[in-house]
Amino acid sequence: MFCIDNKYNVERMVKFSHLNNILIVDSFSVSDSSEKLEKCVRFLVPVEHKVEVYDGYIIISNTTFNLKLIYKSGIAYIKKGHMKDDVPYEGWIVNKPFKDLKECNTIEIHLNPDENTSIVNLLLEEL
Repeated sequence: MFCIDNKYNVERMVKFSHLNNILIVDSFSVSDSSEKLEKCVRFLVPVEHKVEVYDGYIIISNTTFNLKLIYKSGIAYIKKGHMKDDVPYEGWIVNKPFKDLKECNTIEIHLNPDENTSIVNLLLEEL
């Protein structure tokens, strides 16, 4: 379990049924139940991979694999990394700390305000 912004806790459970079938369950808890916070899960995807969003799932692919990311609830958004006033925003991967940043796509799955659990299934198909 880890704490985010001293506001809420997230407990992540990862289950492997096979190396090509992974279940990720994130459970959010808030100390003040009257406070409705934005809850989302994020996945970083290098820009060389194609990302296609469908209702309830996302396909991430390249020439060697297709990865189907199935989400049970919430709304998915894709944000592209970009620079603004020499500051990196949205999705970036650090190759070398403080030296080499690489732009990426960020998949964000935002939960509805009354939801506290995110369930994501990753299915990998090698080509």
